[in-house]
Amino acid sequence: MGVRQVWGNLMRSSGGGCALRLGAGILAGALAAAGDLGAAMQDAVAEDYPVPRHGELRLQVPAHWQVRYVYVEDGSRPPGFRVFPLEGSDFDMSMTVYWHDGMDQDITSAESLRARVEQAGAEAIKSSTDQRLAVVPLAGAGGPGFLYDLQDAAAAAGDYHYLTQGALAVGRLVLVFTILTDARPSPHREACLEFLRAIRHIHTPHGVGARGRPARHIAL
Repeated sequence: MGVRQVWGNLMRSSGGGCALRLGAGILAGALAAAGDLGAAMQDAVAEDYPVPRHGELRLQVPAHWQVRYVYVEDGSRPPGFRVFPLEGSDFDMSMTVYWHDGMDQDITSAESLRARVEQAGAEAIKSSTDQRLAVVPLAGAGGPGFLYDLQDAAAAAGDYHYLTQGALAVGRLVLVFTILTDARPSPHREACLEFLRAIRHIHTPHGVGARGRPARHIAL
């Protein structure tokens, strides 16, 4: 979908960095591989990921998921995550981290986030079978957020057919996320959203936080 390129342009237009895409392109039901949604998060382990010059993000990672994280140590590009199952391909989620870089507008405000999501969605729906864009709230532990769901009109056999995309404030940071799934509704989409709601911004100057398990990541 065209929206996979739109987000970086939206953030750059207000002074943010460029998007880092990793991989192709998560309150109902049970997870096929792990029982219900509660069980999926009960086995989660806190992992800390450094955000250059902006502390850390603490993720609650379920045991049957894996996280790949890439960042540039000097902070010249926003960090990027890819989250997916240890086995199978039920979902694929990517996240890009943005921060306020002296811009006049507060990018973490509900008004700013909704405007960005609506703008991205208006572009994305051009490549969708859906006729109407519905932007809905997503409240996380660290702040407001918004999202929309669309079906990819160009998806081929073996591709993901459904996309959930949005932006979520996590403390002083913004996570722009894309969740790809094969069904609508999808318990895997709901698990990913629960995962996003639980993310915390840890305001440490550098290094790994004291409470979370050090996370494996790649520094460029």
